[in-house]
Amino acid sequence: MTMQLVLPQVYFKSPNLVIRFDQERQFGTAMWKGHLSSTDLREGVLLCNHVVDTYSLTRWLGDNRQMKAFSPEDEQWIIETQLPLIIASPLRRMATLVSQDQAQVAAVEHMIERAEGLHHLALQDFHYEDAALQWLLQDF
Repeated sequence: MTMQLVLPQVYFKSPNLVIRFDQERQFGTAMWKGHLSSTDLREGVLLCNHVVDTYSLTRWLGDNRQMKAFSPEDEQWIIETQLPLIIASPLRRMATLVSQDQAQVAAVEHMIERAEGLHHLALQDFHYEDAALQWLLQDF
């Protein structure tokens, strides 16, 4: 049985990123595609954090399956400026559909290893969307 999740609100849409959310279920998702310029990546991360905070989202699905690796400078920017915001956000559960690009997978793993204060945020990687959704939608 395939689990379908249709999020009613499109918050942002570009060729490389679609951000959707459902405020009632406190659920959001970002679908990343391809190689993003530094500007596009940073804008996308800022928008994701903004929608989480604005709508008090507690669950997030990062669909990175088609995302390509980003630069070490962008990785450092995320670690220094965005991870503290994610840690302080309402998020309690975050699932990632892992990229087919192993360099991108390694970059995300490295950022998580360097993050401090993630004890209240459950993180899990998945290869299949159904499994990710089942995990995300469980009670806390």
